[in-house]
Amino acid sequence: MKRRTGHTTHDTNALSFRVAAQLRPAYLWLIGARAKASPNADIWDLRRNWSQLRQSLKQQVSTGTYCFAPLQRTGHATGPAYSWSAQDALVLKALTLALADILPTHDSCTHVAGHGGLKRAVRDVATRVHQEPATARYVCRTDVKSFYASIDHFALLDQLAPFVPDKRVMSLLVQYLRRTHEHGGTFYSVTRGISAGCPLSPLIGAFHLYKLDCLVTQKHPRCFYIRYMDDILILAPSRWQLRRAIATMNGVLEELGLEQHPDKTTIGPVARGFDFLGYSYSPAGLGLAEKTIRNHRIKLHRLYEQYLRARKGAPRAQIDAAITSYIARWTSWATGGLHGSIQLDNADSMDT
Repeated sequence: MKRRTGHTTHDTNALSFRVAAQLRPAYLWLIGARAKASPNADIWDLRRNWSQLRQSLKQQVSTGTYCFAPLQRTGHATGPAYSWSAQDALVLKALTLALADILPTHDSCTHVAGHGGLKRAVRDVATRVHQEPATARYVCRTDVKSFYASIDHFALLDQLAPFVPDKRVMSLLVQYLRRTHEHGGTFYSVTRGISAGCPLSPLIGAFHLYKLDCLVTQKHPRCFYIRYMDDILILAPSRWQLRRAIATMNGVLEELGLEQHPDKTTIGPVARGFDFLGYSYSPAGLGLAEKTIRNHRIKLHRLYEQYLRARKGAPRAQIDAAITSYIARWTSWATGGLHGSIQLDNADSMDT
C-alpha cells in the first residue's frame, strides 16, 4: 500500500513557489536541529539576520537562482564528514517538505515521516514471527551495501524527472547531488551518492527504492516485507517463496547499480533467530540484539570516564546519579513502544 502517490498535474513552475513557502517551517526545524551548535556556528548569524535573509532566500528559491555552497569538512569519530551550511540546510529542509507529498513512497518503508519509524518495523516483524509463525518460517535480513554512497546520480535523476517538472526545483536537486566538498582550500566534486546528514536524503532514499518496495509486495503477497532505510527484511512461509522474493529484490538492486552487503545478510529458518534494527527475534520472544547491548555498555563506560574527567572533585553520588539517568533514558528508548503484547526479554541486562 502506498502512503503517498506522485503526480505531475501541477503547473511546471509551481513547485518552486511551494519550496519557497516552506522556508518558514524549515527555519523552525533548523532552530531545533542546531540548538546545541557551537558558539561560532553559522546558525547564529542566520538567526540574527533572519528577518533580512528570509525575503531574499524566498526570491532566490522561487526564481531558481539559489546556489548551494561547498560542504565543509568536519571532524567525526568514524572519519571525515562534510556538513551543509545552516542556510543550505534550511533550503534543503524546505525542499524536503515540498517534495514529501509529490515523490511516491511505500508504506512498507517505515523510516519515512508518518510511516511509523523504527519501532513500527520492530513491532510488525515481532508480531508476524510470534502471532503468524506459519507465514514466517524463513527469513532474509540484509542491507544495501554503502547505500547512500552508491546511488547513481543519472538513475536517480531519471526517476525524479516525471515527478519534478519544475526546472528550478530540478536545478536544486542536481546541485544537491553534484555537490562540492571543500577542505583546506581544495575542492572535490562528488559524482556518485547522496549526502549523509542531510534532511532531504531520507526521503530520496525511500523514493529511490520505491520500485523495490512495490515489486516485492505485489509479486510476493504471501511474503512479509519491510524496509527501514537500507535495512531490508523478508519473511516467507517456505524456502522457495523466499528464494523468489530474494530474486526479485536482487533484480531491482542490480538494475539500480546496488547490491546486498554480504557481511550483513542472514538467510535461513526463523527458528534459529535473527537480528534486525538492533533487536533479536526468535519464536521464544523479542529481545535486544547482543550487539545493541555491547554497544550500550561501551558507551556507558566511556560516559563514566568522561564524567570522571569533567567533574573532578564532584561527589561520587552526583556522578552515579548522572549515569543512572542515562541508563534510564536509554532503557526507556529501547523498550518504548514495544510493551504490551510484545515484551523485551533481556532489557534488564542493559545496565549490567
